[in-house]
Amino acid sequence: MPEEFAGIFSNDPAVIAEAARYLRISAFSQLFLGAEVVLESAMAGAGWTFVPMLLSTGITALRLPIGAWAAATWGTTGLWWTLAVTAAARGVLMVLLWAWGRWRTARV
Repeated sequence: MPEEFAGIFSNDPAVIAEAARYLRISAFSQLFLGAEVVLESAMAGAGWTFVPMLLSTGITALRLPIGAWAAATWGTTGLWWTLAVTAAARGVLMVLLWAWGRWRTARV
């Protein structure tokens, strides 16, 4: 199925194979990505934006050194896993922040 989807955008077998690999790996992080978007937006709606923004931005910034190391070690597969794992980490962090409940005391 990922090959068919990638085939919509290219007919190059190498591009299709790489895109399919990315789609299979990134599928892992989609549940976490949804939690991140919903919970970070809910906390922002409550007026508590600074801490979630710092943590999300910090994890995103870690993609550069982790991605460089992963690419040197595993090639593009390392990059795809870096994106998936950091997206999952941001989602888990937003769940933990939500559960912590500090956002409930924000003053708008």
